[in-house]
Amino acid sequence: GDAVVLVDRLGVCVSNGGGDFGGERGGGTSGTGGNIDVTFDGNVATTPSGSNGGFGAEIANDRGNIGTGGNISLTIGGNLTCNSLFVYTSNRNGGQIGTGGNIAFDVAGDVTTAAQAYFAVLNNGGTIGSNVVVDIHAGSFSIAHNLFAGIDNSNNGSGGGTIGGNAAIDVSAANITANSIFARIDNSNGGTISNNAALLTSIGGNVTSGPFTADIINNLGSIATSATVDFHATGSVTVTGAAFWDIYSPNGSIGSDAILNVSAASVLAFGDLVFGITNDSGSIGGNAAAALNTTGSVDSSSGNFFLDISNNGGSIGQDAPVDFHAAGLSTGTLDTGISNNAGIITGNAVVNDQIPGDVVATGDAFFETINNGGTIGSNAT
Repeated sequence: GDAVVLVDRLGVCVSNGGGDFGGERGGGTSGTGGNIDVTFDGNVATTPSGSNGGFGAEIANDRGNIGTGGNISLTIGGNLTCNSLFVYTSNRNGGQIGTGGNIAFDVAGDVTTAAQAYFAVLNNGGTIGSNVVVDIHAGSFSIAHNLFAGIDNSNNGSGGGTIGGNAAIDVSAANITANSIFARIDNSNGGTISNNAALLTSIGGNVTSGPFTADIINNLGSIATSATVDFHATGSVTVTGAAFWDIYSPNGSIGSDAILNVSAASVLAFGDLVFGITNDSGSIGGNAAAALNTTGSVDSSSGNFFLDISNNGGSIGQDAPVDFHAAGLSTGTLDTGISNNAGIITGNAVVNDQIPGDVVATGDAFFETINNGGTIGSNAT
């Protein structure tokens, strides 16, 4: 119909094992199925009041086994208004999904919540044999509390998770406003991703948030091919706090490229701005490239600015470029560069900063390549 109005809350759950909705229970076995597929043609609204008014969907497969399935698809043809919003798959503690474990959330209109919005695939100690994709699309997001999007494949005490294909998060909207934003692929402490890890964000307008994080964590983890954090906003990015975009892989392995690419019309943070790739004592088989591009200015005058590649004791199989393009920059301490102490960069190590306007740093300013005891196979500029 044109509209669905719910006075309390709506929860949809498939329980084939333990999970937050179903509680702790033994795992079941399902050859094919265990999917959630819900479509509303028009608007969906609950009545946010206290703890009521929530909207949620969960696949609970902790210790369970699904051969093919375990997917969530939610499609809304209009707007979504609710208290809290939870959409996630839990495949922890020995859970197994042969093919599936994906999330597709598509709202044609606006998503407005009075509390948090949470989208995740939890695979701690679990195995998913295929690609894992978390697709989140809406006309716009207005989130009163935290907006979280994640794939957790780390070892949180039950062993590292295994994903047999790609692990990807794709977020798109016209505008996003949230009290905080946290997007992460966590493959740390023994996690294994057998293909690419990609965190992709495309915003047609502006992003306004409290503290902001978009990263891939791979310390002591293994990503067989590439790790990519790609963030694009056509409009401005305003963060009332610190903002972090990074690929963090000390003592980890990335088989091909590690690419960090951030672009926006302008970036303003009332705290530190941190962009970087950390590969200390780790291995990156291809390029390690970090880039920030804005048509307007970058302002972290309330904090500091960092755009770095750190490869101390690590190995990068090809080039390590750092690129920064902005109309102007205001900050406290300014640090852009490459640190390769006792590390190996087989190709070029190039820092390219192009800022035609004013650069104001009230603290120290560093534009540097540090190579104490390290090896750079080609140019270092």
